Amino acid sequence: MGFVKDFIEIVGVNKSKTVSALFDSGAYRTYIRKELTDGENVEKIVFHIFEGVHRVILANGKIEEGTRVRFKLLKIKDKIIEEPQIVVMDNLVEDAIIGALHMQKLGLKLDIPNERIEQS
Repeated sequence: MGFVKDFIEIVGVNKSKTVSALFDSGAYRTYIRKELTDGENVEKIVFHIFEGVHRVILANGKIEEGTRVRFKLLKIKDKIIEEPQIVVMDNLVEDAIIGALHMQKLGLKLDIPNERIEQS
């Protein structure tokens, strides 16, 4: 089975940042790593709204806590979500994980055998 990855852009109050994201239809929410692989802290982008602490059950059954925030925009391909809710986490395996909620909002489908995203 393949993995579907692509670049996304997160737009915050101070700036925007393009990061690599794993598209995961098994995840409901969208997550971003607090310390990105390039060493930059995602808090430098500055989120738009703080919504509180969020508990996550990881694939291995472990429970972790993240911070639920809203950035100004989430850009994937040529599509945009305004004020997307994203959970900021310390220990993600990818810089970002795009969950089913945002994929559905944008009309994105995963072509897993070909490891790509399809737009409807």
